[in-house]
Amino acid sequence: MKKNKKSRLILPVLLIIGIILSYVMLRIYDKGNYSEKKDMEADKEQSDSDKSINKADLERYKKILLNAGTPDEVLADISDEQIAFIAKDIKRGDIYKDMDSFEFEDELISVTIICYSYENNGEKQYKFFPSFRWLKAGYGIENDSFGFAVHEGWEIIPGMPAQTEVVCLKNSFEVKKIKIYEPIDASQYGYAYSFTNGIAMGDNYYEGYGVFYARKKEENGENKISITYVHDSSSVLENIEYGLIINEAGVSVSLDSAKLQEYSKDMLLSVK
Repeated sequence: MKKNKKSRLILPVLLIIGIILSYVMLRIYDKGNYSEKKDMEADKEQSDSDKSINKADLERYKKILLNAGTPDEVLADISDEQIAFIAKDIKRGDIYKDMDSFEFEDELISVTIICYSYENNGEKQYKFFPSFRWLKAGYGIENDSFGFAVHEGWEIIPGMPAQTEVVCLKNSFEVKKIKIYEPIDASQYGYAYSFTNGIAMGDNYYEGYGVFYARKKEENGENKISITYVHDSSSVLENIEYGLIINEAGVSVSLDSAKLQEYSKDMLLSVK
């Protein structure tokens, strides 16, 4: 009798387990469908943004940046896509107090930072727009990294935009593809990004534009920002794994490898 009783108990237990497993699998399936739907929506948005910027919109974007205090020579030195990226983040209602920019370049890549100071509810805050631009075509950016950090006495403003937009261009300046990246790592001082797409293709080259908001915690905090771009020149068979470390001292690379080409600079900005 005891044996039969156990058998009768096992069947309901197995039935319950089967129901639970079915529910879990259904949730996983639904989640997969939801992710796929979101990816399809993102692809649609991306394809819509792949269109070149028309002349009227470009002039409108330039006017927004000029009104925020951007010098003509800075606008002349950055691409139309970067102008559009910055202008979309510049709110017309904000009163901009000051701006500064800094650029350094190597044989292969140019890295810049543009910074605006403004007031938000009586508090002085800063918008930083770091960027990179490949100066030669045919270089892929898959497994490359991009990071930036303010220094001690500063902090990132949480909850504010922090994205990097990567644009694939041809030498004719035709926009081929746009992808938005979210940070893979962050601290109170800055953000790090890793690019999962971007193979080398003929005369294509890549640009990327980031944005983040910061403020001074200490009045005497130094106006210094570190910006680093790392290019992974290894083959697909080597599979190098590394990361960027973000702290009050700046940006550093977690791996020392001859296959990782580092472009790094500490910039002292005069923005007030």
